[in-house]
Amino acid sequence: MTELRDTNRAMFWRIVRRLLGANRGRLVVMLLALGAGGAVTAALLNLQVDAKRRLTTEFRTFGPNIIVAPRENSVHGGSPETLDESLLRRIPQEWYQRGIKVVPLLYLVAEAYKTGSDRRVPLVVAGKGGSTMHVGVNGPPFESLISCDVGTRVAAEMQLRPQEKLILQTRVREQPCNFNPTSATGGPEDDQVIVAMGAAQDLAALPGRAGMIELTEQQQQALDADPAVSRARCLPPASPGEPVRLLVVPEVKKPPQTLELDDFAVDDRLFAQLRNHLEPRRVLGTSIRIGTPYYQGVSVAVLVSGTAGRPHDLVRERALEALYGWINPLVGGPGGSGWPFDTDLTAGVIAEALAAVDGVDRVEEVVLFEADVRNRVRVGGGKELVRLGQDSLFLAFQHRVVVR
Repeated sequence: MTELRDTNRAMFWRIVRRLLGANRGRLVVMLLALGAGGAVTAALLNLQVDAKRRLTTEFRTFGPNIIVAPRENSVHGGSPETLDESLLRRIPQEWYQRGIKVVPLLYLVAEAYKTGSDRRVPLVVAGKGGSTMHVGVNGPPFESLISCDVGTRVAAEMQLRPQEKLILQTRVREQPCNFNPTSATGGPEDDQVIVAMGAAQDLAALPGRAGMIELTEQQQQALDADPAVSRARCLPPASPGEPVRLLVVPEVKKPPQTLELDDFAVDDRLFAQLRNHLEPRRVLGTSIRIGTPYYQGVSVAVLVSGTAGRPHDLVRERALEALYGWINPLVGGPGGSGWPFDTDLTAGVIAEALAAVDGVDRVEEVVLFEADVRNRVRVGGGKELVRLGQDSLFLAFQHRVVVR
């Protein structure tokens, strides 16, 4: 019986070998068919399970997810092709547990010229964000000024210098502003002058109106990795072959006045969480270097006149609170989500912020100082402009406010 079983097994394998070797072409076709079927099955499963997430991630890099624009033939209250800003209150702040960044925009055509010059340059003015903060003082150097970010090509054509006064003019209004230089983007921003939304509405005589509203999903891979990440910025390699640089700003639960440099260090736990989250998502052949921004210390000295009847100590306290909240990598800047990257700090911007403080009647003088926040000392003399590198953020250091 055992011999018969061995004979049957040998005969079985002899038949299998002959079947495989008798027609090799048919075998190859069968293997190709199986491979093609497996590939199609994997592709269909990918489309069903992961395609939506991957497409959303890729398209997110090209700009807003949604643009809300008026109908072409809409006319409301004599303001054609604009939207009422009340629409902003109807847009949710979250969608499926993901934050939504809402940016109202208003574009208009104006003429610009420098103080003391008759040469006028037509250009596009872009209003972004919330309402403007007018300084509202009576004397120099900040009389009725706003801050405007001027594109590189506009600045080159008009031969503008930092803090030079620029006049924006439409048929209904003139608006002086302090020139704030910007970095080249290669996009339409290089040919525009960007101002606060309220200033653009005044220039266009369209109060409470917006040309369009951009909605962008704020959550990105670094922010998705851990709730301890407040902000992140990705920079291209400094030269071919070097790693992509990811700059991480950790969440810090401290009052703005008490923030120090060591508060923004990335600890081992957060570093490991980021590395483990990014590793399976990075593009094949690239490497990522996780680090923190360079924190450029800045100290502000301010002289203001208080409103009659207001205690000077209270006005000083409010002004300091506004300064530490404005120059802040977590909650500062115009949008309240941290001082923006690539945005220099000017005395005019500080004057705008302080003019909105309750009890401040007049901004007399603003002086900026660079500071070494590690050694806790001011560096150099006073100035009206402090520049910010592309890998840097401002960190406040020992502001001084004098009220008289």
